[in-house]
Amino acid sequence: MNMLTPIMGDRKKLKEFLIETNMYFTMNEDTYNNNNNNRQIIFALFFIKNRTAGPWKQSFWTQARENKTLVGTWDEFKKMLRDSFSAPDEEGNTVTKIETETMSGQVANEYIK
Repeated sequence: MNMLTPIMGDRKKLKEFLIETNMYFTMNEDTYNNNNNNRQIIFALFFIKNRTAGPWKQSFWTQARENKTLVGTWDEFKKMLRDSFSAPDEEGNTVTKIETETMSGQVANEYIK
């Protein structure tokens, strides 16, 4: 059983992954409280796999071990994930998708008129 949606480099899955990790940390607050940033980061790393995400994880972990420290806080790690795996223009992509979606053979703009 997978507890979280793994990140494999699919930019569409990052938001879902971050929501699921936050839910898991909230449910297991005794283990993953705000003072355990390393535990949160290492836990998340277990779900970063394969494709483009696997090499990213290996590079991150190797650099962390060489520096004898992880990135810092969970929020800093989430920012690194967003910088690496978010769609470059998520808002613009959403607007474009809405504009080009069809309902009953019409583009959404035409359907609403």
